[in-house]
Amino acid sequence: MQKSALERILDDEILVFDDFPTDFLLKDLRGRIFLPPGPRENFCGVVSGLDLPESQKLHQQLELLLGARLTDPDPDCARIRWTKKFDRPKSFVHCDPSTLVMTLYLSELPAGVRAEDFGTVFYQHRKTNWIRTDFKQAKSIIASNMIVKEDTNKMENWIVRRNIEFKKNRAVIYGGHLYHSPPLYFLEGTCPEERITMEYRAEFVRT
Repeated sequence: MQKSALERILDDEILVFDDFPTDFLLKDLRGRIFLPPGPRENFCGVVSGLDLPESQKLHQQLELLLGARLTDPDPDCARIRWTKKFDRPKSFVHCDPSTLVMTLYLSELPAGVRAEDFGTVFYQHRKTNWIRTDFKQAKSIIASNMIVKEDTNKMENWIVRRNIEFKKNRAVIYGGHLYHSPPLYFLEGTCPEERITMEYRAEFVRT
């Protein structure tokens, strides 16, 4: 029997869907009030949360895409991140304590940038061969935190497993426990233009 999209994500597969339906307009997003970085915000750019109706609509679209029911999202699970030239994160390769993450690209590809250089990258840690953190195991969490703390910006200590190219209205859906990062442009602080992405996190409903 063919596995469902949900089962494939649980098996650490990375799913890519093009032409994800959305009514968001860049001119509307850019007119929003963005929030200042919080005390634990290690990444670049500014962030704004979606309004509840927007978040609910996105939630429903994601459920239709996966063919599965998800728990209701937390208020801050759907966020817009806006980065621009010379933004640079404090940390780079990381993992998220979420069963599911969706990154949705809303903007056009910046001029002069190759699609393969401006997407989402997934890694294997060279020394341990880990590709993920097991958030159900305390020892795994502690060990993974040490890996990220020591090697987050040391690219020689990571092997690229997959690089998802940037494309407008492309949704990249994966388990947040996988080691991943935005494009290397952000680490170098040389992102040539503004880039808006949206991140969505929710826990699966198990039946």
